[in-house]
Formats: sequence, C-alpha cells, structure tokens
Amino acid sequence: MKTSLRTLALGAALVAAVALGSTLRLGAMDRYLASRTLEDVYYLPPADWLEVLSLGHREAAASGIYPLSLVYFGRGFGTDAPMRYVLQYAKTMLELDPDFQAVYRLAPIWVLYRKEKPTREEIEAVADYVREGARRFPDDGGMAWNAGATLAYEITQFVPRDEAEKYEAEAQPYFARAIELGAAPEWMVLSTADKLSKLGQKERAVEQLLRLLPTIDDEATRLLMIQRLEELRAEADYEGLVQTLETLSAKHQAEFPYVPFDFYLVLGPAEISAPFPDALLDLLEREPRP
Repeated sequence: MKTSLRTLALGAALVAAVALGSTLRLGAMDRYLASRTLEDVYYLPPADWLEVLSLGHREAAASGIYPLSLVYFGRGFGTDAPMRYVLQYAKTMLELDPDFQAVYRLAPIWVLYRKEKPTREEIEAVADYVREGARRFPDDGGMAWNAGATLAYEITQFVPRDEAEKYEAEAQPYFARAIELGAAPEWMVLSTADKLSKLGQKERAVEQLLRLLPTIDDEATRLLMIQRLEELRAEADYEGLVQTLETLSAKHQAEFPYVPFDFYLVLGPAEISAPFPDALLDLLEREPRP
C-alpha cells in the first residue's frame, strides 16, 4: 500500500515538474526571441558617398549592397519589424547601377509582401520602378511581365477600385509586350483584350489584337483573335451609333423640340439649317391669307 502511494506521489511530482519546466521554457523562449528582435536601422551612407568609397566602382558597390538587402528583407520577414528601409536599399542600388535588373524585380516584393501595409508613396514608387524597368529593358519580356503583373495583380490590392481599374488598364500593354517576346502564354492576348474592353477601351483592345495577330503561331488562338476582333468592331460600331443618336436627340430637344425627330434628321443640326426657318417664314408670309 505504501509502495503504491509512493509511486503515485512520484508520478504526480514528475507531471508537475514537466508542466513547470514547459511553462518556464516557453517564457524563456519568449524573452529570447524578444531580445533578438531585428533593429530596423539603415546604416549605409548616401549613394554619392558610396561611389567615392568604392573608388568609382559603382556596379561593384551596388552588387555588394544586394546581399545586404536580401538579408534585411529576409530577417524582417520572419519578425514583426516594419522594414521601413526596403525602398532605400533599392534606391541606393539603382542610383549606383541603373541597369541592375534584379532590383526592378525585387522592389515590388520587398514593399508589397512585408507585414506592414505599404504607404501611398511606396505604392507609387513601386509603380515607377517597374515602369522604369520595362522602359530601360524594352526587349526583355520578363521585365514587361514584371511591370504588368505588379500593376494589375499586386498594386491593385492596396488602392481603391477606381484607381485599381487605371492600373489594370495600364498593365495590358505590358502584358502584350510580354506575349510578343515570348514571356507570357499566347492565350493571354485574348484576356488582355477582354480586360480593355470591360474597362471601356475597345479601340485599344482592337489595336492590341491587330498588333499581336502576326506574332501568334497557334492557329486556334489566331482564329479566336479574328473572331474577337469582329465582335469588338461590331460592338464599337453599335456603341458609336447609339452615342450619335443620343447626341442628335439632345440637340433635337434643344433646337427644334416642336418638330418630330425624324423630320429633325432631315433638317439637320441648327448650325447647318439655321437659315431655313427664316426662308420658311418668308414663304409663309407670301402665302395669301384666307
């Protein structure tokens, strides 16, 4: 009996010790992680100083900063650090070496995929970086795709809907360029045209399809493009007709609301038919009165 009690007491003591040890261990781990929180500080001097310190080897200085920027982002991504200086790293590297392609690709990731929501200035800076990357490397399909994807899919997550539509419309020519250079699948030519059409830019959609049609090798895609071109042209013609009729109807109400609309179409707008009413009055005055 005494042996059983001793066994139970020993077991209870072991359970209590394990529980206490786990609690103390968790507390110690929390204090350890807190002591290792990343200090969000930017230590590098301005780019013009770095040029002097590197003895004019600007590209080498930019390449040396690049791994530091990756470590800064990587360490910050695993903590709660705000990573306020990711764009400062990008700016410094591009001031030293404007042709540093990797920076144009990574700057959007550094800013838009960190835990802290980007500011308006940071969003605009990212848009400028991807535009500049596509402009500086016009024959690089990857840079065109980078610009289009950043503008259409990533920046739009952080701006109001009306601004998002502007970014989406701006992205479509970059997608078209990526298709031309083989950096995007050919079927995307139809989706970009549809996006422009939905945004009310049918003429741009038609122009883009016409420009890309000779570059597409897949026969099925070419047939779909031709069919879509015919549809867009028909839609544009119909919308143009409706707009013309609406304009004429408004002018009819403003100029000659007392005549039927079909007769107004014969008379024409006031700037064309202004002399006609006077002539009509003269004719009526010559008519013998009963």
